Formats: sequence, C-alpha cells, structure tokens
Amino acid sequence: MSSLLLRHPAARHALAAIIATLVAILLAGCGTAGPRPLVAGTDACGYCRMTISDVRFGAEAIAPTGKVTTFDAIECLAGYAATTDSTAVRSLWVADYAAPGTWIEAERAVYVQGANVGSPMGRSLLALAPGTDAARATATYGGTVRTWRDLVADAARPAAAADAPHHDHAHAH
Repeated sequence: MSSLLLRHPAARHALAAIIATLVAILLAGCGTAGPRPLVAGTDACGYCRMTISDVRFGAEAIAPTGKVTTFDAIECLAGYAATTDSTAVRSLWVADYAAPGTWIEAERAVYVQGANVGSPMGRSLLALAPGTDAARATATYGGTVRTWRDLVADAARPAAAADAPHHDHAHAH
C-alpha cells in the first residue's frame, strides 16, 4: 500500500516536503559551530551591555543551542563564566590581540594582564595564541601572564566585586 502511495506525485511531494522540513529543523538545532566575527559599534556586551568598540579585546560564549553571546572585554567573559552554569555554555572564545579576526578557545589562550594597552574595561587584559612565549609577551606588552582559570577565579571572588567591570559606561573606548 505504501509503495502505491509513493507512486502518486502529490504523495511524493508531501513526503519530500516533510523530509526537507525535518532536515531544516535538525540543522537549525545544530547552531553555529564556532564564534562569529564581532561588529564594532553594533554588537553589545552580554555582561556589561557596553557597545563593542575594539574587537581585539572581544570574546564570545556559545550556548549548546548555538546562540552566540558577545563580550567587549575578556574580563566580562570571565565574569560571565564565573556566574553561569557550565551546562549553559558549549564553548568560550577570545579574540587574538596580535591577529585580529582570529579566535582562540578561552582555556587555551595566553593572557597578559596589566599590559601597556588600553582595553575597553580598563583592565589592560589581552589574549594571545596558545604557545606564545610568556617572556616575549610581557616584554612586548608589559604586565604579567595569567591563565583562564586565574581570570575566572578572580571574577568569582567576592573581593573582585569592587574590581569588577562597572556598568556605568564611563570606560575608555
């Protein structure tokens, strides 16, 4: 009986439409596999709500659904990671300061804090590619080398609340 139904053109078209719809739903559920380019002046930080002004300091969190949350600074991503249930995050990414447009998994990046650069939140925190020589990084940018774990721990500490990103938007752009 089912083979007789599939001989009818309308039945074949209906089946094809159902299959196409199911494939589209499955693909939409997969979401973005990785980070997307940040758009300075358009994207806003999912933590402090500041408009992203310098993509070299940006970051992104990707939810299991594929939803991308953008951040104007690494310390905002660290604050988000410290306060968000890990099951709500598929991956965390930071922009490579030395290679604009390149993304690094947050846990793999080399961080320089207190660098001789003006970052959006004023912490002078930047990310560099895994394997970057720490001595060379501090000689080039100043500051000290930190790990992702250090940054999230700093953001999670109650004492860090006084040092946390302020939401008054009076930051250097």
